[in-house]
Amino acid sequence: MSGPRKRACRYSARLAEKGDWLRGATRYGAKRHSAATVPVPFVRHLASSQRGTGTIAGDLVGGDTAVVATEPVPICDRRAARCGVTAVELVVVILILAIVAAAAVPRYVDNLMRVRVDAAARRIVADLAAAQAHAKATSSSQTVTFVVPPQGSRYEIVGMKDPDRPGEAYVVNLAASPYHVAFSSVNLGGVMTLVYNGYGVPGRSGTIVVQAGKFVRTVTIDSSTGMASFQ
Repeated sequence: MSGPRKRACRYSARLAEKGDWLRGATRYGAKRHSAATVPVPFVRHLASSQRGTGTIAGDLVGGDTAVVATEPVPICDRRAARCGVTAVELVVVILILAIVAAAAVPRYVDNLMRVRVDAAARRIVADLAAAQAHAKATSSSQTVTFVVPPQGSRYEIVGMKDPDRPGEAYVVNLAASPYHVAFSSVNLGGVMTLVYNGYGVPGRSGTIVVQAGKFVRTVTIDSSTGMASFQ
């Protein structure tokens, strides 16, 4: 057997041990001859060493090559045979996810509480501004009443209709969605009402404190201007 044919057979034997003979046959044939032809001894060796693993069919071309036609052949590689994960690997992944969740969940809850209390404070400031504007527009007094825990956490702009539900009174329940906050305190000089006169000036100053979790926002009402702000 000539030198090139011996090298081809040795090459095929090494590939057969690795379970990758078919890909090697195509590579060797493309390198030494063409993409579709390999040496005859190489084909015979592949056919004998890999019988039952696939289909090799062809016709001799000249005296030293053969055309190889193949179907998709399942190659069984010992390294690829190990699939899935072990119990130890699964436990490690679960532990990592638990650590990440333990670090992320408290931050998510804090951010949610902060957003809620900020939104509630902004809503109070906007509604007090609307009540003041209504008093100026009608040159009449406008009253805002507050209900604090344990009776609830809500307020009403008396005589105004809800802009989203025109058939209902303008009542905002801060304990319900989307705010889910509570009044911590409402200090309006000992009463639970705030009255703007026809010029939009309240009868008194005061503070309204809303809370969600550990986050607190204080709405302050200026007695001279009637403007509300929060911090």
